Amino acid sequence: MVGAGIAGSATAYRLLERNPALRVLIVDRSESGSHKIGESTVEVSSYFLGRTLNLSGYLVQHHVIKQGLRFWFSNDQCETVADCSEVGPGYLVNLPAYQVNRADLDEEVLRRARAMGAELMRPVRVRSIGLNPGGGQTVTLKSEAGEATHTARWVVDASGPACVLARQEGWLQTNQRHRTSSIWARYRNVLNFDDAKLRERFPCYSRRCHGSRNTATNHVTGDGWWSWWILLNSGEVSVGVVYDERLVRFPESVRSMQARMRWLLDASPLAREILGEATLVEGSAAYRGKFSYLSDSLAGDGYVLVGDAAAFLDPFYSPGMDWIAFTTGAAVDLIGREKGQAKAAKRINTVYRRSYDRWFQALYEDKYLYLGDYDFMRMAMIFDLGGYYLGVVRSIYLKGSGEFLKPVFGELSTTVPYWVIRCYNRRLAKMAVSRRARGTFGRNNKGKAHKLLSYTLDWRLPLRLVGNLRIWLWLELTEGWRTWFRAMPEPQAAPNLRPKD
Repeated sequence: MVGAGIAGSATAYRLLERNPALRVLIVDRSESGSHKIGESTVEVSSYFLGRTLNLSGYLVQHHVIKQGLRFWFSNDQCETVADCSEVGPGYLVNLPAYQVNRADLDEEVLRRARAMGAELMRPVRVRSIGLNPGGGQTVTLKSEAGEATHTARWVVDASGPACVLARQEGWLQTNQRHRTSSIWARYRNVLNFDDAKLRERFPCYSRRCHGSRNTATNHVTGDGWWSWWILLNSGEVSVGVVYDERLVRFPESVRSMQARMRWLLDASPLAREILGEATLVEGSAAYRGKFSYLSDSLAGDGYVLVGDAAAFLDPFYSPGMDWIAFTTGAAVDLIGREKGQAKAAKRINTVYRRSYDRWFQALYEDKYLYLGDYDFMRMAMIFDLGGYYLGVVRSIYLKGSGEFLKPVFGELSTTVPYWVIRCYNRRLAKMAVSRRARGTFGRNNKGKAHKLLSYTLDWRLPLRLVGNLRIWLWLELTEGWRTWFRAMPEPQAAPNLRPKD
C-alpha cells in the first residue's frame, strides 16, 4: 500500500475486514499525517466514513457536523454583508455531513487499519515499482537504513497527487480542458458567520437563515472563481480560492499567492468582513496549479490505483472523498476476488474512466463561466444537488456499501441523466457568456436570497426535481433565447477582473 492517507488506510482496513489472513504493508514518505485539501465531506463520503469505515462515533466526537452548502454572491453595488445575495438551507439539513481535519482523520483510519493487522513503514521513499503480471510485484524503498525491496502479489497506489505509479509508467494525463488552479491557507480569529454582532447590525441577514451558516461549507464567489470556508474542530478556518485561468487575470503588482487570494476575496464585502481580524496560520499556505488529471490505467494484473493517485477533478462540490470511496471499493473487490480478476480490472478501467469523463463533462466543464452569477448558480445548485440525491445518494443510503462499485455516471444506464445534467450546465454557461458580453453578469448578486429546502430520499424527491424545471424554463425564456441559435464563443477574461491600466 503506497501511501498512508485515508485512501490507502481505508483500502487496507476494508481488505483486512474482509480477509484477516491477508498480509498488508503500508508505506509512506511522511512521519505523520499532514494537512491536505479536502476538509469537507458530502453525503456519499459521509456514508463511506460513518457506515462503511464505522467512524460515525469518532466523527461526531472529534470533527464538525456540516450543515450543507451555502453560496454567496456580490457585485459592484454591494457594500455590506446584507447586500450579498445568498443561496443555502433556511434550516438544518436532513442528511448532515462532516467538516474534517484531514490530518487527524487520516491518522485515525491508519490506526484502525494497523489494529486490524496492517504493518506500517515510514518515513520511506518509493524508489521504483516493478510490475510483473501474473507474479510478484516489487517495491524498492529508501530509508535512513538504506534501500530494500519488498515483493507482493498486489500493489495499491494511494500516493495522492504524487501519482507514483502513473508518473513512473507515463500514464498521467492532465485535463487540458479544465485550466483551474487553487490557493489555500488556514486562519485563526475568523469571524463567525452566525456572530451576534452581524445579526444585530444586519437584521435582514439574520432573518434569511434559521439554521447554522458557520458550520456549512460557505462558498464566496466571483466571476471566474469561488472560495471555500470550512470551520475545523481546532477553531481554525480553512479558506481557499479556485479560479479559472481563462477568466481571471491578476494585476502585475499582485505577485505572491497569498496576495492573489486576498485580492480575489477583497472583491466581496462578506469576505472582507469575515476575514477582517483574522491571522494566517504559519506554514499553512499552499498552491496547486492545473490540478485536474486522470491516469490512463487504473488497474491491471497486480496493481490498482485509488483516490487522488488515480484521478482528480475539482474541489467544487467536494467530490474527492466520494472518489476515494468508489475507487477503494473497486480495489477491495478486485483484490478480494478468487477468480475473474482480469475481467474486474478491465471493468475498472472502462467504468471508472467513463465516470471521470462524464462527471467532468456534466458538472465541471465551463462551470466557472457562470458560478459567480446568482441566477445561474441558484439553478445549478438546485438541479445538481437534486440529481446527486436522486442518482447517487439515494442508492447508497438505501442499498449500502456495495453501491460503491457503481461510480457516478460509470454505468451505461446513467446515460440519460448524464445528458440532462450536461445539457443544462452547457445552457447556463452559454447564457453566462451572453450576459457577460452585455455587461449584465451578476445583476442579481445584490439583495437576493433563496432558502433551499433540504432534499429527502422518499417519493417527494423526483417530484421536487420535476417541479424545479420551471426555474430552467424561466431562465430560457428571459435569457436563453438570445443564445438558442448561436455557437459558444471562446471564453474571455472577466471584465471586472482585468487589471486597470
